[in-house]
Amino acid sequence: LNNGLSINGVPSGSGGNPYLDPFTVDQADVSLEWYFAPASMISLGLFYKHVKSFVVTRVQNETVPGFASPIPVTRQTNGTGGSIKGIELLYQQPFTFLPDPLDGFGIAATYTYIDSTTPLVDLTTGQNLPIEGLSKNNANLILYYEKGPISLRGAINWRDKYFSSIGLNNAGVFFDSYTDLSATAKYSLTENFEIELEAANLLDDGVRRYAGVQDATQSYAVSGRQYNLTLRAKF
Repeated sequence: LNNGLSINGVPSGSGGNPYLDPFTVDQADVSLEWYFAPASMISLGLFYKHVKSFVVTRVQNETVPGFASPIPVTRQTNGTGGSIKGIELLYQQPFTFLPDPLDGFGIAATYTYIDSTTPLVDLTTGQNLPIEGLSKNNANLILYYEKGPISLRGAINWRDKYFSSIGLNNAGVFFDSYTDLSATAKYSLTENFEIELEAANLLDDGVRRYAGVQDATQSYAVSGRQYNLTLRAKF
């Protein structure tokens, strides 16, 4: 909401918008849940949201004092109308039925399908743009082991491409699909001391942004694999 403007060396700029409306929807949700064992469940959820107003990031040329010609400025702007509908699936279960010590294993898995649409049109493809930040397909799988002083966890998260902003010439800017694999191992040395090793982005996957069509890459960023070793003490 701050009306300030920051200029970088390209030149281009980014700023706020004090006239933003809140994200407002009328929504309906329904779910069916089955608790088939202790700490275990399977659930199915359906949702529909009639979007009255939303916020979208837009890049437009603006006349800025001190510059001879207009420069591209990124701001949040208002959008009206649209819909979000989808389905959520969840399964989680600790494998307590396995013999010792395998009874410490467990699983949690989710999948979400989201179909969103707005009146905004990508002039590159002629298609209506979705709500910003929503991937059509999202999946997560977690495998864990909790037994005594040992705690192990591995998680793989995948999301489909998602809409990021409206670029110059009204082209939709998207982030491509992304997969992240992470793992954590924790061992309690005593009641007061524990050691933990965390690893993130084990697949070394990069994040690609493109405008309109997938061949029109704007940026590609790779953060690399990350490892953290932590020693905790409680007194």
